[in-house]
Amino acid sequence: MKSKLLVISVFLLSQSLLAETYVCPHELSRFERGGEIEIYTFTREGNNFKKEWQPSFGESAWTKDILKIELESDEYLVLTQVKDLSGASLTVDFINKKTKEFGGNFITMDNFRSEKPYQVTYGKCKVIN
Repeated sequence: MKSKLLVISVFLLSQSLLAETYVCPHELSRFERGGEIEIYTFTREGNNFKKEWQPSFGESAWTKDILKIELESDEYLVLTQVKDLSGASLTVDFINKKTKEFGGNFITMDNFRSEKPYQVTYGKCKVIN
């Protein structure tokens, strides 16, 4: 029994040590909200990444989503999520593992209809392992 617990403990510990986390701040001047910052955190959970962020500076509620790994290479991670809440939406986030840059977008049909260009998030990440 003790050996089984030891094996399970070592496995769980090794999984947490291998957890890959990117902490990525994004300054909101692109959205006419200069001086405000959103912080995105991407944490590997098996074959997915958990994305957490605080929607606006000063708000206490954090939002969480699970993103699918669409592409992973030595240089890039491409993460997606498709939802159908009150209309279809697509979230896509890119992380360049070498330069530590990230960019993301949340797209709905309204974005395609709009004549106004739609801004995307962009910033630099710190990797926490």
